[in-house]
Amino acid sequence: MKRWLLPVVVLLVLAAGCIYVTAPGGQGTQGTPQTKGQSPTAYIDSITPTSTSAGESVNFAGHGTDPDGTVVGYKWRSSLSGDLSNSASFQTSSLTPGTHTIYFQVQDNQGNWSNEVTSTVTIAAAPPPATLPPIVNSFYTTPGTILAGNPATLSWNVSNATSVTIDPGIGAVASVGSIPILPVTSTVYTITATNSLGSVMAATQIIVLSSLPPDMPVINSFFASPAVVVKGSSTTLSWSVSNAATVQIDQGIGTVNASGIKTITPSTSTAYTLIASNPSGWVSQTITVSVFTYIPGLKIDPGYFKIPIIPVGP
Repeated sequence: MKRWLLPVVVLLVLAAGCIYVTAPGGQGTQGTPQTKGQSPTAYIDSITPTSTSAGESVNFAGHGTDPDGTVVGYKWRSSLSGDLSNSASFQTSSLTPGTHTIYFQVQDNQGNWSNEVTSTVTIAAAPPPATLPPIVNSFYTTPGTILAGNPATLSWNVSNATSVTIDPGIGAVASVGSIPILPVTSTVYTITATNSLGSVMAATQIIVLSSLPPDMPVINSFFASPAVVVKGSSTTLSWSVSNAATVQIDQGIGTVNASGIKTITPSTSTAYTLIASNPSGWVSQTITVSVFTYIPGLKIDPGYFKIPIIPVGP
């Protein structure tokens, strides 16, 4: 009896052709692999910034939860740039210009992937590189000498710059403008104009006096236009003085009229001082002309230097 029982069992198994298997946690089907456990859920925590320019960094952060296990895998992808990362959080600056649909999903320790969740980020095309250096066309205070407690005006005109700042204490400004100032002591103001090629600087000075006889000279304005030049190029000094017996400009220029202009071609960055005098005393104002060597495609160095505060003579 035992001799023929085993062959009969083998024949029955072979006749069935397959075995019905039930996977843990799910209903079985003939020959079909089954998902184990429940799928996780993905969450996009943040994408910052949501709008920026090409080449700028974007930060991504996400997480997942799983009701019957742990999250062990991550996948980020973009509709425009393809796969991005397999980390929960990451940073990239390589996104192409356009509006990206961002997809994020997570995987649990049983191999199950979540449904994808989505968000968007917009990348603007990067601005074209600058081909000309920034230019400080003018930068000056009016008047150049004031009594303590009296206001003055700081004016400027800049070209080819993506950002312009003025120190001390003023900060970012538009390319062209003027603002009232009320310095408590004699001050040197500097302007910095920047684009992708680099930065150039110019400076102007205002003298603040505690007392000033009514018949002292007054420097109404003194500036260079432009205040920053490429080596070998010329600029124009302009000035206007009231109530002065003599007006002089150093650096070999000498005695000049109470108002006028003069073309100069400095070979290096140079400070120019105007001194206006009469029998009651003298006042002065100093400006700089910055000179740099410009080679297309290379960064620029204006060779800027600070100018001294020159006292007022009795």
